[in-house]
Amino acid sequence: MSSLPDLQDPASITDEPSAADALSSALVAAVTANRTLSVASEADEQREHGPRHARADVPSDELESWLREFHRLLVKIASKHAEIVSWSVSVGTDFSLEVNFASRKARADQDPDYPDLGS
Repeated sequence: MSSLPDLQDPASITDEPSAADALSSALVAAVTANRTLSVASEADEQREHGPRHARADVPSDELESWLREFHRLLVKIASKHAEIVSWSVSVGTDFSLEVNFASRKARADQDPDYPDLGS
């Protein structure tokens, strides 16, 4: 059985540099989790189980617990990392994991009235 990657302890994030390091680690964990959750090719699964069958070899309670811890980690990162203004985590019907972050600069580029606290 596949296992989801370990996540950094949110308590270890104490300042912006540690938040930046944690962000890098969290993104690697998300990519690794995505690979873990997509354990079989779609064609193989459709042949064996029909369309849109869950492709995960991870128990749902393990996935739920990991996502809860991932969320706690993202909250701590965002509280210490001045550039992050928002994030989203989506788990698709095929158990794909997608993580998106928005930075102050990207937000300011999209909305000229958005305050740039970094300047």
